[in-house]
Amino acid sequence: MRVLVNMLSTTNYSGRHVMMGHLRSLVPWTQGEHEYLVLHHAGNRHIRTDLGESVTWLECPEKTAGWFGRMIWERKHLGTLALRHAVDFIWTPSGTVTPGLPVPQISYAMNPWSLVPELKLKGIDALKAAAQRYGYKKAVKDAAMMLYLSEFMRHAYRKNAGMTEHASEVVYTGLDDLLFERAEKLRSVKRNRWQILSVSAMAPHKGVETLLRAVDKLVHEYNLPVELLLVGAWPDAGYEERMHALTTSLGLDEVVTFKGHASVEDLHRHYAEAGVFCLMSWCESFGIPAVEAQAFGTPVVSSACCAIPEVCGEGGVFPAPGDVDATAGALAGLLSDEASWQQLSEAARSNAGRFHWQRCTRPLMQMFDVIAGGKSHE
Repeated sequence: MRVLVNMLSTTNYSGRHVMMGHLRSLVPWTQGEHEYLVLHHAGNRHIRTDLGESVTWLECPEKTAGWFGRMIWERKHLGTLALRHAVDFIWTPSGTVTPGLPVPQISYAMNPWSLVPELKLKGIDALKAAAQRYGYKKAVKDAAMMLYLSEFMRHAYRKNAGMTEHASEVVYTGLDDLLFERAEKLRSVKRNRWQILSVSAMAPHKGVETLLRAVDKLVHEYNLPVELLLVGAWPDAGYEERMHALTTSLGLDEVVTFKGHASVEDLHRHYAEAGVFCLMSWCESFGIPAVEAQAFGTPVVSSACCAIPEVCGEGGVFPAPGDVDATAGALAGLLSDEASWQQLSEAARSNAGRFHWQRCTRPLMQMFDVIAGGKSHE
């Protein structure tokens, strides 16, 4: 078969990690049997890499880097492109489908942003979310197959659509082999048992204020000598300013470090040295950093919502998002109790072992069965 892989919507780290990881496994497995035409634009040109003779890369107009320009271009040109290259189906990680195309579409749902009512979106964000929900509903109805990054995503899409798909699979992302190798090499690194690590793109829905207020309780009520290390970019400058101001108002300037971006090597060391990983996000379709931390034997305290408990399994504790007291209590319990910490550390490392690419990519083979007339396993 010939597959058109529409990666025009793949503009952030998580999306690139998921799609490129799966392609690196899928292409060798299907060598000589299937071919791939991968669409990209100038803004994500860096995803181009040599995956072998069965993969062709095609750069699309610059306007496809933006949501609106991409939607217009896809409706006007994608069908013609599919026919010109005689593709058998289109695989997109957008979670939507393009109306009126002459070939089947398989959509991979990764973004839960518009499906989480607790975010209480307003203004233009609320309008954008409503448009996304409509698009997601159409995808469930019209896609030949839906792929979901987690069982949580499948449930959210079905609830939004009020129906089930023609066929579906939950297809988790994997962790890179390099990360597992580094985790093994850094086993002997001395831990800072009082350090709390949080890694993410620190957008407003990541719940940094909950974590800061929990750390305030640990320092001023539990009298614990904790440190908080925040690693990752801040896409919303106003939110970053508010979190700096909150840190100062809580008297935590000597406790909290805003690290910003870290190299891969530094990030791995942070995972290995931290006592606990904590991310009190309101909205996660998977939670890559949490599972990466687990690969280093670092227990997780994270939100009891979205996909986090499903993905992190027994290697974590999951308070409700926004619950400062429960978050502080969970952190204090792990940091103060060596036996509990050791138990969750071992469980965390074991859980992360579920997410090798070879295992995670295998369900994608169902795509070819569905298009050939087979049936997906539920």
